[in-house]
Amino acid sequence: MKKKILSLCLALTLLLALPVCMPTAKALSAGEYTVRVGEAYATPGDSVSVDVSLDADGAAFSSMQGLIFYDTTRLKPFTDANGLPLLEAAEGFTVELLSDTFEEYTHAHALAFSLKTQSGEPVYPEGEETVFSIRFRVPDAAEIGDAFVRLLSYTDSRSSTFVSAGDGVHGSVTYIGGKVAVLPDGYAKEPKSGVYYPYKLTTDVEGVETVFHVDRPMIRFPGAVLQNGRTVVAWKLDGLYYEPGAFAFLSGDITLEAVTMEVPKIVHGAAIKITPKPNDTALRFRGVINRVDYDALSALFGEGSVSFGMIAAPQQNIDVAGACTYEAFERYVENGKQPYVCYPPRAEWAENENKGVFSNFYVTETESEYTLLGAIGNFHNGNLRSGVRFNASVCVKVLVNGFPVSVYSATDFTSARDVAYVVNCALNAYLTDRALYTDDQVKWLKRLKERCES
Repeated sequence: MKKKILSLCLALTLLLALPVCMPTAKALSAGEYTVRVGEAYATPGDSVSVDVSLDADGAAFSSMQGLIFYDTTRLKPFTDANGLPLLEAAEGFTVELLSDTFEEYTHAHALAFSLKTQSGEPVYPEGEETVFSIRFRVPDAAEIGDAFVRLLSYTDSRSSTFVSAGDGVHGSVTYIGGKVAVLPDGYAKEPKSGVYYPYKLTTDVEGVETVFHVDRPMIRFPGAVLQNGRTVVAWKLDGLYYEPGAFAFLSGDITLEAVTMEVPKIVHGAAIKITPKPNDTALRFRGVINRVDYDALSALFGEGSVSFGMIAAPQQNIDVAGACTYEAFERYVENGKQPYVCYPPRAEWAENENKGVFSNFYVTETESEYTLLGAIGNFHNGNLRSGVRFNASVCVKVLVNGFPVSVYSATDFTSARDVAYVVNCALNAYLTDRALYTDDQVKWLKRLKERCES
């Protein structure tokens, strides 16, 4: 009997000594995240909500820190009692504006936010899921056409944007921008209750058809629509071409076929002209235009109907105007004063080529591209020390039935540069690759750096 009891006790002891197999938490693994801004439709005077979605492809998601950049000329965010923009979290998430992260310069241009799971624990989204939304008002005087809303990937001296799986594990992120399509009065993407819509207007942009319901015969055609990096330059109807926003009379349903071109690009950042004389310093911006599109438009609308140019200005001037475009700056141009430099020169500046124009400008070409290079000069000790940041955009103008249609490159504050920033980047690059600059050029860069900091 004692042996049986001893054997039983021994068996229990051995059993208790074995490792216990308990369920373990799913391991955190940061994947490749896609954050997408949605599309919405509105007419001037309306309010609209734009969704932001996340696709983690089954990887863990805990939090996200980001920057929302939007078209301030056509979109005004709803605000709370304190005047702060309102962000609305989806179920299972919390979102708040950030005011104590990123540099003040960054906050002046974009809305910083933090998104977290409501439980504080990671989740594992399998597909695209809406995580928060932002609501905008469209001013009564807003120009029709597509207004951008997008997220920026950005780092400054204080903080960075990121998507985290938790415990400081960050993944790679792809941001896909969205838009608010500002439609002419009388249009609706979805029929509104109690409103009679006698007409349907269909747009065909790069093979993507969109149907609009229209409640009146006297209308304007849609403005410039963006689709896969291309923008509408003209609408074709019954063999005739019309500018975006052209006035028209409807007698029945119609389909508008878009004539498009690739949106010009401004190369991110700036280069610097290196010389032994610091006063000859110049910031150089570079833009690219699709030559195939440019030449096709010239053939379609006639020789001399298409032209290009570049415009550059201090970022602070662009902020005041709302965009780096001739039209946005027009109201700020005064006699003897100009808030920007440009090529080609304005007619009233033609007599004085040093007034309001680039210090150097030239164009190179390949079979597929036109490259525009504009240099901003006239730097001296005072403005070198001030650290004024400049930015630029490229413009293509097309005459459609004698009406000028302007297409600009997308420009945001992350491309703005001052001389000191570019000089420091050049010197840092030299430390990595000594073959980039000669000994004399390095001396000139160091001398310029001293002038910027003195």
